[in-house]
Amino acid sequence: MRIGSSLTGSNLRFQHRRTKAFTVAVSEPVRTTSTGVFAQFRASVRLDYFQLFSFILKIGDIRTMKRIRGFTLIELLVVIAIIALLVGLLLPALAQAQRNAKSLKDQVQIKEVHQTFLTFADAYKGRLPLPGNINRKADPDLGESQNVGKEDPAQNTTSRLYSCMIAQNAFSPELVVGTTEVNPFVKPMEEYNYDQYNVGQDKYWDDDFKAKLDEESNCSYAHMALIGQRVKAHWRNNQEGKIPALSTRGTAPGGNAVFGGAPAGNPEYDRSQTLLLHGDKKQWNGYVAYMDNHTSAVNSFFPGDVAYLYNLNFQRDNIFDAEFNDFQPTGQAGNDAYLGMFLTVSASDANAQTGDSATATFDPLNP
Repeated sequence: MRIGSSLTGSNLRFQHRRTKAFTVAVSEPVRTTSTGVFAQFRASVRLDYFQLFSFILKIGDIRTMKRIRGFTLIELLVVIAIIALLVGLLLPALAQAQRNAKSLKDQVQIKEVHQTFLTFADAYKGRLPLPGNINRKADPDLGESQNVGKEDPAQNTTSRLYSCMIAQNAFSPELVVGTTEVNPFVKPMEEYNYDQYNVGQDKYWDDDFKAKLDEESNCSYAHMALIGQRVKAHWRNNQEGKIPALSTRGTAPGGNAVFGGAPAGNPEYDRSQTLLLHGDKKQWNGYVAYMDNHTSAVNSFFPGDVAYLYNLNFQRDNIFDAEFNDFQPTGQAGNDAYLGMFLTVSASDANAQTGDSATATFDPLNP
């Protein structure tokens, strides 16, 4: 009986015995077409059924392996081209998804900062943090002492507002830097000096915390200007759902905007870095946190739910400009929405407990 073409030049005879074994008589060494499997058989090999069957399978596998070939160069190039095409299609989508995730996280941070202000208010008769109330003017009789004396309006700047909360571990320095920040001058403060908070020494925050957008800033977010009638009426936990408290910062003044919030068509708008923070790069987009702690995505300086009662009529209100002159001595002293980041606060009356003007800081314009 022949095994087949896998064994050549051999005359094999199989004799069945009662022991269920084979005796294979080979007249000469067995050569196979599968080099290296078996160089030769001995003259007499004793195999059982399982061994013989395994031997046949091995020879078949080796012959099959010899028929397998790799990719040709053309096939490999086609595969690489397909992979490159898929990557090219997926990368923009992944980048957009990443930008959206960062933008949403920025919204959450604004909301969290305002929520911390509300928590602070619970311990201070409903008033949100005012640096001028924390570090007050010296009392004529008691001198420098905590919670004694009149409010010091000059303390109510952006840097001190955020720094006074960080000093008390209300939130970390990283929380007030936006996740989509593009201004190279804005970076988290790496080594905040918590030892500067020492009530016994009349120290309440680290004054090295900065908020100057064209030089050095450790914070990103605009807040209600802590001056005028607005701070008296609204800077408290009153759950007003149409009064803006914090936001993505806006553009510099320009056009008909005197204190901030230049409209489109002006260089202060078209070249503002704030257009790069969220959404379409040709249009300002941002988030606003209101006094009831709800936040909204907006794409206008005139949100539809913000209006101001002026001359007995409700008028749309630019949230980054103090455009209504119904309070003296300055237009900034009014009660309308006015958000920004402020370097200084001053009062025309030395005895006033609330400032009536402020100097804002803005991003450098793009080329």
